[in-house]
Amino acid sequence: MAALGYKTEEFLKPTFAEAIHPTDRPAYDSLWSRMADGHEDEFFAEYRVRSSKGGYRWVQTFCVVLERDSDGRVVRLFGLDRDIGLRKQSEALLHGRFLDLERRYLMSESLRIAGSVVTASLDIDGTIPVILEQAGTLFPFTGARVWAYHDGVLELLGQEEETGSDLFSPTTNPLVIRVAMDKTPYIIDNLAARLGASTGTVPAAWIGIPLLFQGEARGVMEFWHEETGFFRSEHLWPAMAFADNVAVGLFNARQYRATQEASETDALTGLATRRKLERLGPKLFDRALAEAEDLTVFMIDLDHFKAINDRYGHTQGDAVLQHFAQTCQAVLRKGDLVCRFGGDEFVALLPHTDQREARVVADRILELFKGREFPFDDCRVSLSLGMASLQEGAYTTLTDLVEAADAALYRAKAQGRDGIAVY
Repeated sequence: MAALGYKTEEFLKPTFAEAIHPTDRPAYDSLWSRMADGHEDEFFAEYRVRSSKGGYRWVQTFCVVLERDSDGRVVRLFGLDRDIGLRKQSEALLHGRFLDLERRYLMSESLRIAGSVVTASLDIDGTIPVILEQAGTLFPFTGARVWAYHDGVLELLGQEEETGSDLFSPTTNPLVIRVAMDKTPYIIDNLAARLGASTGTVPAAWIGIPLLFQGEARGVMEFWHEETGFFRSEHLWPAMAFADNVAVGLFNARQYRATQEASETDALTGLATRRKLERLGPKLFDRALAEAEDLTVFMIDLDHFKAINDRYGHTQGDAVLQHFAQTCQAVLRKGDLVCRFGGDEFVALLPHTDQREARVVADRILELFKGREFPFDDCRVSLSLGMASLQEGAYTTLTDLVEAADAALYRAKAQGRDGIAVY
């Protein structure tokens, strides 16, 4: 205590007690009171004391009551004070290392779980939300995007913004392309200043992480945060480790999509196959049913198609099929689904289209298809079309609606073909 600048008489005054660190003072006072009140005959405490020079030192005090008066007050003590500063420094260092190891273990476990979840999915639409959800377990962000990158072209795969955020999504495409081209992560402390915009409208901190697979940048993850300078170097390690798993998952999902699209695309016409109808059709039907929207189904059959094949060969028959596909692509919308059902039969699903609107589309298909001339002397190219709309009947499944359109198609054929029938 002399080394700390205290004299014996100061232990009998409030001077010493006031020099104890405010955080340690309550525990010190409580322990001392128990001894002074006669509940204990020993005192043991570890606390910080301010030296006469102003800095704090760790001290360990142990003392024993040797004598009390008739009222129980302490008359004599025997004790020992020890400087435990070096021990406390060692403990703090060990504790810090333990916390760092624990943090790294938890981070590694989060990366393992996140990576396994991401790479387990082969559906891009399902993979992107999982990527963003798992990224949120590694570090917080206000918003994020996942981009695909190929030959200098970006494709936005998905994004997420914090609910209730008043911040606008920043336009960062040049920065994203730079990350992809350089294959290097970038951190920007003040995105508003970098983009030349006001801080109130553009999130302040930004980080871009390349998605590298087999040495190539397959995409970029970008995150932004409203706090200037939020992203630091310690965010790079988990972000890059996570990005490795994302790149693998994204590559697998895109390969799967390419394989799936190839298997669900008719090689001759370029239209969807029956397999794609079976996969997407029920989803379109259920969505229309849930949202009380209309959905119209076309069932189409090319008239006398077998005769064209028999008389003029399959090459000419293929040309007719391709002409029909071109007709559909010219008339139908991007969100419509038209499939080669089998041979010369086709099914088209028109979401958000009622019976009146669908009839206009059907008339246009019919007229445009007949407008092309083929070298057939006695075979006229035409089609028969049957249609049924969801809101015009009590349909509970897509199969019911398709069967209704098929029944209308048979009626169109029975009426002489080259026409349209409504169920």
